Amino acid sequence: MYTEQSRDNFVIETPIGYNIDEFSYLYDKYDNEFEMYHSKHGIPLGLEVVYNPNILKEPIIQYWIRYFEKIGFKFNFEKDESMPGSGQAGFQLVRTNFQEEAVKVDIHQDNFRPAGLIIPLSFPQRIQWYDNEDNLLYDHNYTKITFINAGGQRHGVDYSPEPRWQFQLDCFNSWDEIKEIVQKSLS
Repeated sequence: MYTEQSRDNFVIETPIGYNIDEFSYLYDKYDNEFEMYHSKHGIPLGLEVVYNPNILKEPIIQYWIRYFEKIGFKFNFEKDESMPGSGQAGFQLVRTNFQEEAVKVDIHQDNFRPAGLIIPLSFPQRIQWYDNEDNLLYDHNYTKITFINAGGQRHGVDYSPEPRWQFQLDCFNSWDEIKEIVQKSLS
């Protein structure tokens, strides 16, 4: 399966504390703006996101963007028009509403970002990592602010009846840079 040493090829957890309650108002404020992701076959995935750029002006989001930029992380909030229909804007407020066991986020590798900075806002929630033959390599349970190797590794999200709320920032540092910054600045 995996070893603790190889785990950091998939995720890097930070020791940063945060208050989940400071984010909760975002779900009420942007409730009507969530858009459903669909599978490559057009099936609703139960994964909903908000890409409204006004989220970036919210005080709690501004705080965390400034915090991570100050220690060397790179973000880009310009919507990528070269990927029509992708909705990618460098950030997303996420919630899931999986209705049946067959629904999940398909195994994929992101082409638009090297990594994601995930601030989990509900628990439990998991993400899985796979090899090229779709064999499970690592199953991660979010417990902290975490960087995920989204562009360098194949990953997906299995069905869970638990709500999955999180705020994500696309991170444009290389995976090696992320490891170095976390080790230097956040240890």
